[in-house]
Amino acid sequence: MGDLNIDLVDARSFLAVDSAGSIRSAAKSLGVPVNTLRYRLDRLERRLGGPLFRRTQTGAEITTAGNRMRKIARSMIDAAREGVGDARNVLIHPGQITIACGEGIGSVWLTPMMGTLQARVPDLITALHCDYDLASDHSERADLGITFFQPTDPDLIVARLGTLHFRCYGTERYFNAHGRPDRPEDMRHHKFIEQAAPGVNSQLREFFIGSAGGDDFIRFRTNSSLAVYYAVRTGSGLAFMPTYISHLTDKLQMVDIGVPLKFEMRYFYHREARESPAVRTAIEWLKAAFDPHIYPYFADEFIHPDDCRAVAADRKVFPLFPSLQE
Repeated sequence: MGDLNIDLVDARSFLAVDSAGSIRSAAKSLGVPVNTLRYRLDRLERRLGGPLFRRTQTGAEITTAGNRMRKIARSMIDAAREGVGDARNVLIHPGQITIACGEGIGSVWLTPMMGTLQARVPDLITALHCDYDLASDHSERADLGITFFQPTDPDLIVARLGTLHFRCYGTERYFNAHGRPDRPEDMRHHKFIEQAAPGVNSQLREFFIGSAGGDDFIRFRTNSSLAVYYAVRTGSGLAFMPTYISHLTDKLQMVDIGVPLKFEMRYFYHREARESPAVRTAIEWLKAAFDPHIYPYFADEFIHPDDCRAVAADRKVFPLFPSLQE
């Protein structure tokens, strides 16, 4: 039957169509768009080298190849649910544990910690998928993910991970040249660095100065969190950034202008993988990376970065990001 390197998500999607008798009904039961399900089936058929269903006016009729695929898919799901056999069977990509998150968290917070996860799952490839679209549904490509939105897939297990707090940041050089804002309305007299990306509310200027403010408020616009950091670092303007940036560098200074911004983070994983040793290990690693007792930046209540640094110093937390200090 061609390449049998089959993803668990594709196997589950195939069985949903087989059970429902139509792609549209299966997509509804899975909570995914019809085109997404069609893409999964096409991908599965390309791997297996032949059609699994015949499209009819009333739905989808299974083929001989589809009957063989049914046995394979059922055995994969059964192994995942029972937690027996090779643990790789419950991973999206066999032999690889894939974690998905936004570009900012992935690039500067999780990447330096990946070595500790690799040490815990030495027989697997560890993959980190960083997405610029914070509203994207990562579940079909990831075993474990971080999201700011409630996923729609009923087969996902979702739990709270922590809180991301945002405050205004600038540099001493910028403040010496332009002064420090004390109130939201003061922002109209400053230059703002804006992150414009899907899933990101980039219209903060309207919150500060109203819709009449126009783009004169913006000095630089980018879809990259790292680019926002370096733009602020070079004195190009001010930006709202997650407070954990204070853990990564002492070159930026927080200014409290009385605008509390925070977002709840959740993590998700596939229900079939809840007994997978690799997924369980990755979940514990992820929870430790955002443990508010070690990194108070992620506590539900806002804690000033200076106090967070004091906790880190008391616990002798290793400086994970020396490059940002330069």
